[in-house]
Amino acid sequence: MGTATSFLISYATALVGSPSARSAAAPATLLNIVMLRLYFVSVTGHTPGL
Repeated sequence: MGTATSFLISYATALVGSPSARSAAAPATLLNIVMLRLYFVSVTGHTPGL
């Protein structure tokens, strides 16, 4: 669980910390969310809420 937490924290920090990168990756945002949810489910075994 620690790995998943650190992954999510670093991922969120990277997105929030670089607005230019975030806007450049805007078309892929939905894909990123889906991949994060799938990763979370695979690690914890349950689906996170919106």
